[in-house]
Amino acid sequence: MTSTLPSPTTRYALALAVAVGTVLFLLLGIGALGIVGDGDRDWLYLAAPAVLLVVAVATRFRPDGMVMALGAAAATTVVAGVVAV
Repeated sequence: MTSTLPSPTTRYALALAVAVGTVLFLLLGIGALGIVGDGDRDWLYLAAPAVLLVVAVATRFRPDGMVMALGAAAATTVVAGVVAV
């Protein structure tokens, strides 16, 4: 029986597509519906993808750096939620 796992390059491209799709979905949700309600506080949630991108670029998209980038983005999302409410 042969393995049907995609190559690392394919998995990386798929992960990138999911991440970009998630950010676009967040943008559409903020623009169309709002997350917190009326006001400009919804835009705080875009800090998380910005932090993710900055940390990922700073760590040159290496696996250990991506772990830190995802953790920083998660923490930024929590902080944005606390500040927005």
